[in-house]
Amino acid sequence: MRNLLMMLEHGFFISVYLFSIGISGLITSRSMVRALMCLKLILNY
Repeated sequence: MRNLLMMLEHGFFISVYLFSIGISGLITSRSMVRALMCLKLILNY
């Protein structure tokens, strides 16, 4: 049970990290290609 909670916690932190990278990239990107890549990163995780 403890290992399952640790795995879920790690997955949650990785998802939050990738989501925050996508949001920051979407806000600061100047090119449309980069904005679409960041949006894809947000929607996949």
